[in-house]
Amino acid sequence: MTTTRAQNRAETMRRIVEASRRLVTGTGEMTLRSVANEVGMTAPALYRYVNSHEDLVRIVAMDIDASAAAEIAQVRDAQPEDDPAARMVASAVAFRQWALNNREEFSLVFT
Repeated sequence: MTTTRAQNRAETMRRIVEASRRLVTGTGEMTLRSVANEVGMTAPALYRYVNSHEDLVRIVAMDIDASAAAEIAQVRDAQPEDDPAARMVASAVAFRQWALNNREEFSLVFT
């Protein structure tokens, strides 16, 4: 059973990640101060949710990775299960297309 406090914390973390991703794709810059401003809190308050800028980057990169993997899996799963070559090619093409369409997020995750 999750408490209201845990639900509020999870919701705030979701807002922090979404704001961070918007900043990365918009301005290309994701600082603790800019994320805090985007979420509507002070930079010191953000430290209640992340330990450091590196921690924030790690959390955001994991979220980007999960959403990209879901997109790629959807394309892969559109191919017949008994055709592994088609599934691999579809996955590779989907990954390349994702990387080209999401250059800033790709850069955050893979650099």
